[in-house]
Amino acid sequence: MPIGTLGLAVSALITGHHVRSTLLALAVTPMYVIYGLLPMQKVARYGYDCTGRWFEQCLFAALCVHGIVIVFAEWARDDLDYGMLVMHIGFVHNFTPLGAFALHTISAAFGLVPYVVLKIMRHMELSQNKLFTTSAVVQKVILAWCSKF
Repeated sequence: MPIGTLGLAVSALITGHHVRSTLLALAVTPMYVIYGLLPMQKVARYGYDCTGRWFEQCLFAALCVHGIVIVFAEWARDDLDYGMLVMHIGFVHNFTPLGAFALHTISAAFGLVPYVVLKIMRHMELSQNKLFTTSAVVQKVILAWCSKF
């Protein structure tokens, strides 16, 4: 996973997507390396695998942040694509020792929902022939949400 993600970062750098390249190289790739090293980590005192509530909470938080970073790395592309997000969801569901609720929360709340929001915003931006920018859409959404309170 880290080698493939690093390859995507290099490809993004070559094509001029510097924000995407930076996010993939400096945030996504190191996290996959850390995930690979975690199973090899042993608690020196007892010799057992690193498990427990603290470990699960850290892994959950890291995977949530990882999902958000992947979505925004895809947002930095000209054509928003879901390939990296699908790879992340597959990784989460196949290779993490978390429970079903945690897996679905990571995938849905911190992967699919931000992706769908950004995809809709990109579609709105393109359909209006860029009469309003993404930042204007975000401002309108925030103002509409704040006006309810």
